This record gives sequence, structure tokens and C-alpha cells, in this order.
Amino acid sequence: MDPSLLFLPGKRVDITFDLDSDTPIVRSSVVYEFFPETQICIVSQPSRPFSTEWKSKVGYLSIIAYTNKRKVRYGLKCKIQKIVKDYVLSGKGRVSAIFLEYQLPIEELNLRSAYRINLGAEFDVKGKLIFNNESYFTGKDFKIDNLSATGLGLIVPKKKIYDSFINAKVGTEVVIGLVIQDINFKDKKNVVSAVAKVMRVEIMSDHALIGLKFEKMSNKDSEHIGYFVHNVQIYWIQKMRKYQ
Repeated sequence: MDPSLLFLPGKRVDITFDLDSDTPIVRSSVVYEFFPETQICIVSQPSRPFSTEWKSKVGYLSIIAYTNKRKVRYGLKCKIQKIVKDYVLSGKGRVSAIFLEYQLPIEELNLRSAYRINLGAEFDVKGKLIFNNESYFTGKDFKIDNLSATGLGLIVPKKKIYDSFINAKVGTEVVIGLVIQDINFKDKKNVVSAVAKVMRVEIMSDHALIGLKFEKMSNKDSEHIGYFVHNVQIYWIQKMRKYQ
């Protein structure tokens, strides 16, 4: 498969780090330009931007394609070469862009993170976390960055880093509650709760990343999350098909 036929300008892609972990970092982006002669792909900064601290990490740039009516996720191993805040993009002026240096060959990925959804303005998920008998809330103490059937990723803003639950060591269990908007019925919300284990704590320059894995959850609550994740996946697939 020729990657230049897949990674076309305007295509939605995912940038993934720590692919094999229980809490991979997955952020959606858009292809600006693709240069096979230099093996560079220029993409947009995700809504949760990457900083230069990520330059030493190796990740994957992936895209969903349809081959013989089968949905396939293809990926290129990559790393961030540089981040340009005022990249000149034809027709759009100056934009923030990431230069990704990729490696061949392109791979067909059995990507666990394909089922991990990034949450944005389209989807409303609120949460409460309890650690050491203290309660923390979305909008005030943290943001839910992504969600899957097996766990979720949280972002703690800089001003809350040293006054939050990030002191929880890897392996510590916390209690989490989520209020999930039903995609098909806007006036319906599902409340789920779980015991989750801290799998990752990464402190960056302006925020901290917390990876949680669900450990104890009722079958009913697990079904609610699986249903939500599945419907969000369908939403994005249908949206992408409009531009295929």
C-alpha cells in the first residue's frame, strides 16, 4: 500500500504514542501535506496540542481506509521532527503544524486505540474522581481527554497539578463516576461508576496526563460505556465517509 495514496491533504488521522500500553495517548489531527521523497508528513496540531517534550518519543500516524468493503487501519511509525506555530498553509494563512518524520513500511494495525475515542465539544461526559477521601470534578480539577471500554485518559491543568490526585502512584486504585450523554437521545444520560487503577502519571510543562484502567465495574455500566464508544466511532466513520 502506497501511503501517499492514503495520507492526502484534508484527511483525518490519529497520532498515537504508547500504542501497546493499557492507556495509549491518542490525538486526532488533519493532514496538511505529505512528502514521500523526504518521508515527512505535516499535520495540524490536535485540539490538545503536543509540545516539544514529545520529540523523543516514537509513535504511529494512522488512518482508516476501506479495502474491499473492509475497514482497515493503516499506520506509519513516526516521531515529531519539529513543531511550527506559524506554518504557511496555502489558502488558510498561518497555522500551527507538526512535522512528523515517518518510517516505511506502512503497517496494518490491530490498534487497540482504534476503540479509544477522543472527547470534544460534540460529546458530553462529566466525571467525579475520589482519591484519599477527596473529591475532584471535571471542569474544575481535570478534563476527560479520551475514553474506551477499558479505561480513560485525564488531563490536569498546570494550576491544579500540585493540588490534585496526581500524587497517586501507579497501581493506586481510585473511584470514578461518569455521566455519559446518550448520543441517540439527547435528553438521556447514563451514570456509571467504577474502581480504576492508575496506570500512568506524566507531568508536562503545562499539564499532567493521567491514565486510568477500569478494574471493577458492573456489567450494566460496562455496557453503557461500550455502547457510547461504539456510537461515537460510528459518528466519526460516517463523518469521514463524506470526504472519502
